[in-house]
This record gives sequence, structure tokens and C-alpha cells, in this order.
Amino acid sequence: MNKIQEFNLMHSLEEVLFLGNAWDLLSALTLEKAGFKAIGTTSWGIANSLGYADGELIDFDRHLGIIKTIT
Repeated sequence: MNKIQEFNLMHSLEEVLFLGNAWDLLSALTLEKAGFKAIGTTSWGIANSLGYADGELIDFDRHLGIIKTIT
């Protein structure tokens, strides 16, 4: 089973799926260590960590780089 199939399966189990939202590598590692089975991202969290308001003000390549670092 690949990662996408595992993630889809988590949505159909009786157990509640809690998603932690990461905004950088450290927050993702912390959520993973805390036991989250899946981790999402947060546009507001990423923007705020860079000193921006939420609303697509971050350069796309920079945003993509952050997402790649989280994953």
C-alpha cells in the first residue's frame, strides 16, 4: 500500500483522524514525534512564520520549498 492509499484509508476507519498542521520543518517533526499519523499544512501558519498576512503573498517557489521541507 502506498502513502496515498494509507492516507485515504485513514479517512474511512472508525478511529477519528486528527491532523496536526505544520508550518515548517520543526513543527512537522514535533507533530510526528507527538504521534500524529498524518500532518497537514496551514497557509496562515506558513505566511505568519514569514511575517506575512495570509492571502497568497508568498512567492510560489518559496512556498513550494517550505512544503517540500515539511514532507
